[in-house]
Amino acid sequence: MLTLYYFPGACSMASHAALEEAGADYERVAVNLRGGEQNGEAFLTWISCAVDPLFRRAARPERFVTDEAARPAVADAAKVAYWAKCREIDTHLQGKTWMMGDQFTVCDPYALVYYGWAPRFGLPVAELTAFTAMKDRLLERPAVRRVLEREENPLLKTTPVT
Repeated sequence: MLTLYYFPGACSMASHAALEEAGADYERVAVNLRGGEQNGEAFLTWISCAVDPLFRRAARPERFVTDEAARPAVADAAKVAYWAKCREIDTHLQGKTWMMGDQFTVCDPYALVYYGWAPRFGLPVAELTAFTAMKDRLLERPAVRRVLEREENPLLKTTPVT
């Protein structure tokens, strides 16, 4: 069963409406945003708030600075910070099967996106042993593999089909 973490009036309303429209079987869990409950480890918005913006700055610095001369410095600084976040994910995964421990969640394929994007910047993501091991486990999942095949994802070009 799906779990919707929501706060009335927040952006979660869109997902809430989509679940209702789809007739999905789901559980609602209210999150106290005013009390800061969303900042706990159970809510891994960290990827979208900490990792994604760095990738975007590195890949598209023109969206962040109008001065063309400043763009290479913005991109370079973002790449360094993005690599630090990739290493942080690797450290977080040490001794774990998935991002949340033993339970596969949407956080895992979400992290896989950033694993796959790291080589665009020449980052040696394969050196991150725990992150790479999780990537390999994800590629063994039939649903993940189907999606990557449909999207012709470059991660499949370096991973043999089993």
